[in-house]
Parts: sequence; structure tokens; C-alpha cells
Amino acid sequence: MKYKTRGIVFNYIKFRETSIIARIYTEKYGLKNYLINNVRSTKPTYPISLFQPLTQLDMIVYNKLHAEINRVSEIKCLYPYQSIPYDILKSAVCLFLTEIIYKILREEEPNQELFEFILNSFKNYDKTNSYNLNFHLHFLLKLTNYFGIGPMDVDDFINEIKSMGSNYRFTENDRKNFNVLLKNSFNDRVKMTNENRRTLLNLIILFYRKHFEYISEIKSYKILQEVFEK
Repeated sequence: MKYKTRGIVFNYIKFRETSIIARIYTEKYGLKNYLINNVRSTKPTYPISLFQPLTQLDMIVYNKLHAEINRVSEIKCLYPYQSIPYDILKSAVCLFLTEIIYKILREEEPNQELFEFILNSFKNYDKTNSYNLNFHLHFLLKLTNYFGIGPMDVDDFINEIKSMGSNYRFTENDRKNFNVLLKNSFNDRVKMTNENRRTLLNLIILFYRKHFEYISEIKSYKILQEVFEK
């Protein structure tokens, strides 16, 4: 049978001469692999751009419960990004966050609240006219709540990273900024230097490494830092 669901693309790999296998986080079925035929030919069924990281899709799919790879019947773009693909900083941020999400999202079970959070967060980020330089920090802290590991406040966070060997001392300004990022909306801006931003990101990654075994090397991290330093 065919089923309708929304999806968020994480990545894809080439399969045979003209096909791909796309890794897509779906609203109804969680994380799934889909075989997409004839997208790397001269007259593709769907443009390959539909399968770039974080593309939001409307899909009609076949869903076999224990199948490692499923098939699609129809695909169309749910929300065409207006700024993310054309903005170097936003693209680097999204590439980095996609890698983090992919590393920690191992379960195939659907999670409606998590799906909506990811979908709406990137849609809103795409719509921001000015740079939200702290979006990635804000997003990563809020994401922890959907896995049941969110710190209650800055002191809780400090105790967690101390157990991982961190001796960083938070200033009063650090504490204030952290709590805004943790508890407030994406629209609440926090003034930080690039050095402060980099330090906090490293501490958040340390926090993630405590709770998720697959967070080791993050390939897109270097690209993110290079873009922020420009």
C-alpha cells in the first residue's frame, strides 16, 4: 500500500548507474532508506536537488515494516528554501547541524515532536533576513530536550561537562548568554564574540559526546569554523 508522509533529507549515496539511496527522516516512519530510480540520468524522474541535505519533502511511499530499503511513489518539495542554499554561512551551519542530527538519530521510530522541531527550525532559519550567528548553538541546546537529556540550567550543564574533564569557568556574562540560548526562542539574540561562540560550541559538543556514542569526528566542523572566521 501507499502512504503519504512528510520527510527531511539527510543525505544520499549513489546506487548503480542512475539511482540513489536517500536517507530520509519521515514524519510517520522515522528514519528510512529510500531507493530513488532514474535521478542521475539525462532525463531524471526527479531533480537531484530534491535530495540535498535538509530538503523538506512531501512523499507518497511504500512502507514495508522490516525492509532495509523502501521505495517511493511520488515526491515533491514541501518548502523550497529561499536563502539557505545561496548563503555561505547558513549553508555551513546547516551542513554541520545535519551531520550532528544524523549521528544521533539512530532510531527508526517516528517522533512527531522532534520531526516538527527540526522542520520548523530550519524553515524559520531560512526566513531570517539577518544572520542569526548563534542559531547552531540555540538549536543544539534545544535539541537535547527531545532526547530527554536537556540541562535544566547553566549549573546543570557545567556539572555535566566537568564530568568529561572540562575546567572552563563560566563568567557571569557566559551564564546569562547560556540561559537565554537554552530557554528562550530563536528570535532572542545574544551578543557574542567569535571566540565565545567557538568555546561554547566546543562545550556543547563535549556534552553531546557524553550522551551519544556516535559523536566523535565531525567532518563539517572545520568548514563551519572557517566560515565564521571570514
